[in-house]
Amino acid sequence: MSLEESFGNYFKAEIKASGRKLVSEDKLSLSIGSDTTIQAFVQASPPVKVLFRSAGIGSPTFVADCNCPMRKKRQFCKHVWATLIAVERDHPDFLSAKTSIDKAEVDPDAAPANSYAETAKVRANEYRKEQYQRQKAQAKDHKRAKQAKEDAVPASSFPVEIGASLEYFALNGFPMPTGPEEEVIAEAKRKLSRVFHPDKGGNHDEIVELNRNCDVLLRFLGY
Repeated sequence: MSLEESFGNYFKAEIKASGRKLVSEDKLSLSIGSDTTIQAFVQASPPVKVLFRSAGIGSPTFVADCNCPMRKKRQFCKHVWATLIAVERDHPDFLSAKTSIDKAEVDPDAAPANSYAETAKVRANEYRKEQYQRQKAQAKDHKRAKQAKEDAVPASSFPVEIGASLEYFALNGFPMPTGPEEEVIAEAKRKLSRVFHPDKGGNHDEIVELNRNCDVLLRFLGY
């Protein structure tokens, strides 16, 4: 059945006309929460949020809720009709088994439902908090890197040959800021041997240079 045949009798003619206008003016966007939940955000003043929810995908009934002023009057509004049009167009499976609509229960003492603007404000606050935490972590990492740099022993404080080998490994991605380290040397040799191997695009001279610098630092460590 068509939308009009299924749900048209729930809405006044002028409400349906206003709803069609919202859709034609592209004032509505859908957000699919699950097979049983659909949200719509309507550009209005103030912005409006519509929620469709059902007990199951095969349920014949679903609840339609809108936070516009007509909600308190327990009447279906143009925003709900506009959402029905958009859902039928973009997500017809949601409506395939539906034959009736229920109004959402309204608690007169409850706080008003969040508007689109309020929801966006909450999201913006959460984003700012995430940004702050990210910046805080970056500052901490920067401070740690700066401290490590200050604690590093300059290559020039070692004998010339040792300093040259330390610079060699630093240039190839294996810095040893506090001096020769056996584990770093072993890892560098293992990984760079693959890079400098003639079969991998390297050459014999690069392998010889790698082995020489490894031997220089290992001798310095007493191996």
